[in-house]
Amino acid sequence: MKFESELRKSVDENILVRIERGDFEESCPELEGKVVSFSDSIVCVAVLDDRVRFNGFDIFYREQITDIESPAPHAGFYDAALRLRDEAIPEAPPLDLSSMRSVLESATEVAPLLVIHREADEPEVCEIGQVTSLGDESFEMREIDPDAEWDDDRSEFPYEDVTRVSYGGEYEAALALVAGVVL
Repeated sequence: MKFESELRKSVDENILVRIERGDFEESCPELEGKVVSFSDSIVCVAVLDDRVRFNGFDIFYREQITDIESPAPHAGFYDAALRLRDEAIPEAPPLDLSSMRSVLESATEVAPLLVIHREADEPEVCEIGQVTSLGDESFEMREIDPDAEWDDDRSEFPYEDVTRVSYGGEYEAALALVAGVVL
């Protein structure tokens, strides 16, 4: 399977990796972090941000990976900074990675807000909110805007359009706090 040994090593040995997603150059061509779990088709990464702190999780299709550097460039520095800050690698979230529908269903149970990316259609746009219903082919979401105000309407998105799901980041946490969202 594609990049099996690199993914397994990151999970088993807590190795920071750089994952390239070459088809998504406008939105998120690469990310650094720790692979916390993966299935035959989907990967979940604890994302390391430019402040050298873990900042949520990104979940995306394994087939999107075009390269993995293991360990990531400067991993020794990152590991030292994280250790000196007493910042542990986040635990694997209890997500079902068998399909994008199951990811959304299980992530909704652990996160107050989800970030939905449809990078193939709109590379520089994402939707943030709460999934309100899950169908066979699509899901509905109540969106929240950058002022932490809820949209009155629900948006519907086909699962096949979703390229990445994010949650647990500082921005989503701030939106949830201001909006009074409690899980």
